[in-house]
Amino acid sequence: MSTYAFSRPERYAVFTAHREVCWLCGEPLGIVDMQVDHIVPEHLDGKPELEEIKRNLGLPDDFLVNSFENWMPAHPRCNRTKGGHVFNATPLIQGFLERAARKAPEARAMRDSYASNRRVSLAIETLLHASEAGALGADQRERMRELLTFHEANRIPQDRGRPLQLRPGVVISEAGDFLIFRGPTGMIGARPKGDNVHPSWDCPNCGVTGWNGARCVICGMLNDE
Repeated sequence: MSTYAFSRPERYAVFTAHREVCWLCGEPLGIVDMQVDHIVPEHLDGKPELEEIKRNLGLPDDFLVNSFENWMPAHPRCNRTKGGHVFNATPLIQGFLERAARKAPEARAMRDSYASNRRVSLAIETLLHASEAGALGADQRERMRELLTFHEANRIPQDRGRPLQLRPGVVISEAGDFLIFRGPTGMIGARPKGDNVHPSWDCPNCGVTGWNGARCVICGMLNDE
């Protein structure tokens, strides 16, 4: 486990700059559950052997283990499996390091934008805390829209309009006057945008959610009232 305390802006920047996929398996990530992994393991920071590893990988003398040049997004399971493994200086690993270095200025700009926009950062913080707790309440209705609007502007053009994964199996996107949800089973549902949505759109178990007919797309609860 990393000893570095990643900030929300840093985590968001790594997630977005690397197109929301795990660098170890190439599969999509959720913004809530993703972890920041080190290509060159953190446990080498300050150790004499780090200098030799840097030389083998062709890294500059000022390379920092805890920097955007060494951070990549990962699934928790993939991060645990990798652990503190030190990769050989293969073209694949060097390619990932080059990619991290190339994306570092973009990631820093995203971090600064997130941190400096108080309204957006507070909105996203509220939404992410609620999602981590397993339920989205009425106060988070507009937060999802603010997250999507902010996030779309930071995506590369070919990724814009793609659903955003909140956590495993739960994705959100926009379509006209509705937020679209896809739940863990693949069921797709919708809910209206706006502050004054009738409480019947909220699931008694999950809070803010999408409905497929009378069934919650996240927990599957049937409500035919």
